[in-house]
Amino acid sequence: ASTPPRGTALAVASSVPVGQALAFTNPADGNPAWVVHPTGNRFVAFSAVCTHLGCPVQYEPSTVEFICPCHGGVYDARNGQVIQGPPPGPLAAIAVQVVNGEIRVY
Repeated sequence: ASTPPRGTALAVASSVPVGQALAFTNPADGNPAWVVHPTGNRFVAFSAVCTHLGCPVQYEPSTVEFICPCHGGVYDARNGQVIQGPPPGPLAAIAVQVVNGEIRVY
């Protein structure tokens, strides 16, 4: 018998085109999160909880950024780093990889 893959499957990788993102609930803490497909075979995942006051950030595909609607914080969706606004630090990264065509978080 084969060992089942570790982590939690979110979606089939091909269902998230380059430049797009998928909202999900982080199985580790129950908080909202995003997985982003910024380029090629690369996927990244981050908490959707703004580091300023905890509002949920939204993904903006035209700029590949996360925008906080509460106080105008902006994060780079490729690395979670703050671009502008009041957030004191980057969004928390979530371990993610594609296994057998599935996006899995850990």
